[in-house]
Amino acid sequence: MTAPVLVTIPPSHYCEKARWALDRARVAYREEGHAPLVHYLFVLPRSRSRTVPILFRDGHAPITESSDIIRFADESLAPHERLFPSEPPLAEEVESWVKRFDDELGPPIRRHAYCYIAKDRDLFLDVFEGTLSPGERLVVRGGQSLFRAALRKAFAVSDRAIDKTRRQVEAVFDDVSRTLSDGRPFLTGERFTAADLTFAALAAPLLAPPIRASLLPARLAETTRVAQATPAGALGVRLLAERKKPV
Repeated sequence: MTAPVLVTIPPSHYCEKARWALDRARVAYREEGHAPLVHYLFVLPRSRSRTVPILFRDGHAPITESSDIIRFADESLAPHERLFPSEPPLAEEVESWVKRFDDELGPPIRRHAYCYIAKDRDLFLDVFEGTLSPGERLVVRGGQSLFRAALRKAFAVSDRAIDKTRRQVEAVFDDVSRTLSDGRPFLTGERFTAADLTFAALAAPLLAPPIRASLLPARLAETTRVAQATPAGALGVRLLAERKKPV
């Protein structure tokens, strides 16, 4: 049986959420990364979903939600290592945080990022080009203006959207910071769970923008600096640093 295939838009924070869980559980898989919009050609014929990540496995239905990919990864772990714990009330608390981050953190951060990336050719190419196959890289470079126009329309990018999405993200960060104010190391206490992984992965485009420092817009750099200085940001930065350590 061949290894599962994780179809992604490589810089996507939801894709990183799934990738992180699979890597943590040491699940063997092959990543198949595509540019935004191009990915439709590779997922629609194989599933009913337009979004990524999607995990394809021989003889099984595709797994089309990042949290369900975490649950799949959890199956190979001992109960005390699982990101979605089974014991109540911890399980309910973790589920609640994950749903909130998926609904209220991931979308505004994605739109916030595209407000910069979709307007700037060099930023767009810097974020996406290096993550693609040589053939797809040529397609993206040659059609970058069309890709950026489509993304600007899809995410309704504007300066007003930058301000709106920043406020939405700040509201979530404020609640996370309040939760951490008692000194706990993780969102639900002493244990790293799907709540922490989801927060750090979805906050990553803001806390650690995948953009070369020389291209980072000053306004985004300032928003990043402010976010990193909060207790919520400190948690995300710490977890992202630990994520990069060799296993």
